[in-house]
Amino acid sequence: MYNMCKPQIGLIGCFQNGKSTLVNCLLGNRVAITGEGVAKTKKISRYVHGNEAGFYSISPNGQRKRISKDAIYDIMLNDAAHDGMMCEMTLPSPLLEKVDIVDTPGFDAAQADTSVTTGYIPQLDFIFFVIGRGSGGGGLNTAEKEVLAEIVRQNKPFSVLFNCRDLNHWNPQEENVRFCIEQLTATFRNNDIRPCRITTETVENFILPVNLAWYWQSLVKKGLNPSYCFFEETEAERTLLKRVKNYFYDDYEGLPSVEELVQLSNIGWVKQYLVTIIPAPVLQCELTGTSVYVSWNVTDSTHIYELSYRIQGKEFWTTLETTDKEKTISPLTEGQTYEIRVRAMANDRRSVSKFSEVKYVTVPKKKIAVTYNPTKNNGGMLGDLTP
Repeated sequence: MYNMCKPQIGLIGCFQNGKSTLVNCLLGNRVAITGEGVAKTKKISRYVHGNEAGFYSISPNGQRKRISKDAIYDIMLNDAAHDGMMCEMTLPSPLLEKVDIVDTPGFDAAQADTSVTTGYIPQLDFIFFVIGRGSGGGGLNTAEKEVLAEIVRQNKPFSVLFNCRDLNHWNPQEENVRFCIEQLTATFRNNDIRPCRITTETVENFILPVNLAWYWQSLVKKGLNPSYCFFEETEAERTLLKRVKNYFYDDYEGLPSVEELVQLSNIGWVKQYLVTIIPAPVLQCELTGTSVYVSWNVTDSTHIYELSYRIQGKEFWTTLETTDKEKTISPLTEGQTYEIRVRAMANDRRSVSKFSEVKYVTVPKKKIAVTYNPTKNNGGMLGDLTP
């Protein structure tokens, strides 16, 4: 049974920026379909922990059904049929014991893909926003700005990965990549976009440059587990690994070791960041009149807590930050049902965390006692009702 208690980690970005390759890198096998030049992922694809490989379809009404690998492939790639459906794959990855990974359709290829992705943002607890294609000049395209604005509007914590994948931006350690990162950082700051930073050794990266091809080469060199290799090697993958080998043989006269490739790729820092998960607090609510007293267990004495509430059915949350383990929300509107939740964050506000279970509190309408005072002249009209 699917466990909603784990943080949902979403991978979002333009098509062909490397999201599916990032899934394969994080989970250590060929579990997502990659392609070259076209948008491959057409449906939300969720990866969860399981003792064995499994494939499931999830209907728009939430019905979960086990299906074959061929069927999951058809749902993933078919943008005309299976509207509103999701794909789910299970495998015994240690990372998936802590989080669920969600691969989303790449936007900026088709409006339908963009809509599917933006529509799923509310379900996510943390996002890796992957850029690379078309961003090499130091800017963001219109679609990237729009989706980032939506992530910020929904107050979703996120980090930005710059996938070094073109000939001019291939090595994360080279000067031209650092210059591109500086340009992109300025663009983010000018648009008031503040991602969570990923620390590598002693450096905090506003945008982390990575090379997914190098990390994937390290996994292939080490050897993939055939039991959890969901898809066959594609021509696009063969081309990508050929580029890796050509780069190193031309410049370094040999392919680096597995350990060196991992270090050069920077993906190890992403995985390390992901496992520093802050558990969701346990929330309690007590209503008194038009005020609700909210308390929760302290996950760490240094944490900041983000308390959010809204009238049920409304789009926007009101958010309060506190270092305490309790808060009183007042005044609330009579006759309304409120949704209340809380999330723990590291004191630098850079953390992978999940909101608590939502609690529902209904504020009753105030009862007014009246007396009926009929008079001789008017026979007792409404004006004679006296509180």
